[in-house]
Amino acid sequence: QVKFGQDYLLDIGWYPEYNSKGNFVIQIVKNHFWETPIYKKTCCSKEMLFQNISDAIAFLKKTI
Repeated sequence: QVKFGQDYLLDIGWYPEYNSKGNFVIQIVKNHFWETPIYKKTCCSKEMLFQNISDAIAFLKKTI
């Protein structure tokens, strides 16, 4: 997790946990509203993970 300012959190995880058929989930949460992330992408490869993280940061730069 990376905190941006007081309101935004960039979270990256593997879901479902410990499942080899899961996916990376990249999401941005505002004001701790985990049920309604303002940005969410999923992927299963390391290459797409890096691209999606870059996209999420670009989204945050436009939003903040």
